[in-house]
Amino acid sequence: MIIRCPECSTGFNLPDERVSEKGVKLRCSRCSHVFRVRAGEGDEVEIFYQEEDHAEAAEPEATEAAEPAEAESEEKKLKLPGKGGLSLGGSGSSNPFPHAGLNLKPKKASALSGGEEEAAVSEEEAASEEEASDEVAQAPAAAAPAAKFGPPPGVKLAGAPPTAQAAPAEDVDAAEDSGPILGQGQGAFGDASELVDESFGEDGPYFDPNTGKVEPGASAPAPARPPVGAAPPRAAAARVAPAAAAPAARPAPVAAGELDDLEPHRIGGRGGSKLAVVLLLMCLVSMGFLGTVAALNDGFLDFKNFGQMIEVAFGDGEYTPREEWARPTQTTIIQAPEAPLAAESVYGQLVDVGRDAKVLLVKGFVRSYAESAFHNVELRATVSSAEGRPLREVGGVAGADVSAAEVSGQKSVEDVRALVKGGGQSVNPKSVVPFTLVFDDVPQTVLEGGNFGLKVSVVEQAGGGAPVAVGE
Repeated sequence: MIIRCPECSTGFNLPDERVSEKGVKLRCSRCSHVFRVRAGEGDEVEIFYQEEDHAEAAEPEATEAAEPAEAESEEKKLKLPGKGGLSLGGSGSSNPFPHAGLNLKPKKASALSGGEEEAAVSEEEAASEEEASDEVAQAPAAAAPAAKFGPPPGVKLAGAPPTAQAAPAEDVDAAEDSGPILGQGQGAFGDASELVDESFGEDGPYFDPNTGKVEPGASAPAPARPPVGAAPPRAAAARVAPAAAAPAARPAPVAAGELDDLEPHRIGGRGGSKLAVVLLLMCLVSMGFLGTVAALNDGFLDFKNFGQMIEVAFGDGEYTPREEWARPTQTTIIQAPEAPLAAESVYGQLVDVGRDAKVLLVKGFVRSYAESAFHNVELRATVSSAEGRPLREVGGVAGADVSAAEVSGQKSVEDVRALVKGGGQSVNPKSVVPFTLVFDDVPQTVLEGGNFGLKVSVVEQAGGGAPVAVGE
């Protein structure tokens, strides 16, 4: 739990198991104030004093030192500055930012020149770099302001000009911990001058687009020598040139007057790309020409008679179609029958009646093509042989619609005959009326399943003309 000193309000982290009803004696590590703490009601803590506490307040080693709430362990204690009167806590409530307002400047790199200065460093500072970075500087040393950009203190630049005064010795620990800085001195990639090709700009004349002239190549500059006292580049020292390798001979630069005018921009490119562009242009021109010829020939192209089509498009010629295209085609025209009534969809079916009797059931439709109605339309059905010789005939009227199931349900042929004769139906203009006829005396050819013909014709109709329509 957090215990605050009643004198200076400094917070301390006291384990809960140390607090009891008897009490525990504490000494503030900041102001050396001695007080006692004991458990109260619930989670409350009571601060009290005894007579010997006032006498022992001046003795720093008489009581148990309280541990500050901000410290992580006894080995990492915060060093307070000797001047300035900084406070770690100034309020009665818990301070979530105990280091607010402190001077947390980074420690300067020390410049050790001999063994005497190394011996002066305390054991606590040389133990770990982490402890030294967490300590607060007691008094900021007056130093010249550092440059905004540049290497950290103690890092020596490769190629820097020599100075009149001797530079202080580098801190060994700081030099080992500090990593290379890119773009300054010798970085991880070596000196920046080694990454530049020395032959840049020496490959001959070049074209200047700003002036539109061909400029001669620049002469090869002398290689830059590192300044005296500068450390050699690491990458150059690590690289060993082969002894047998000889520098390649460079071609002599050509004078600007001996060169033709350069053509930096070429239409169509070179090689295959130029051929592809030419073919594309030819295709576009051909398609445009064919489209023009087709448009002047009413959107039609005949490549077999293409010369004639060009005469039609650009001259006074006349197009003659091919011989196979000029052949006339026969058109089948279906004419309406002249008779006002016609029997259509005629078919016959053998149906068993009773025990051993059979009848030929003939069904179909009578269609009207006239503009007037017909009444009592009489029909005649004829069964003929395969040679066309009539075998049987039977009559009836239009309008009866009897199914094969109804016929097979009768007991005798007489009952079937009476069922079919019942009632007729008028044929209205442009309409269709069913009919049903029955052959009770079926020819032997039909019973044996031979070939036969069946024809239904209109014999008489009331309200219409005399012509007779025939349906098969």
